Amino acid sequence: MSEVTPKDGTRIAYERLGSGPPVVLIDGALCSREFGPMPQIAALLAPNFTVYLYDRRGRGASGARHVAQAESSSAHAAVRRGDHGQLGSAGR
Repeated sequence: MSEVTPKDGTRIAYERLGSGPPVVLIDGALCSREFGPMPQIAALLAPNFTVYLYDRRGRGASGARHVAQAESSSAHAAVRRGDHGQLGSAGR
């Protein structure tokens, strides 16, 4: 497990698997990176992608501070930590 701290100071726990273009898997509201469907999906994607799994705020090993705009900053912070350069959003 690795950790990153976005600008608002909330600790975000994440894991990085594989290598290739980055893919961020975001679990549902009641899951964490260790509980839910994403670990199996990550294992399937890892041979071709750098896969990031992270605990959303208040879940798993991440801190509990919640700000409406903060969900996307958590994912971006984890991927930036992996040195993948410029990031964009799907559909943009």
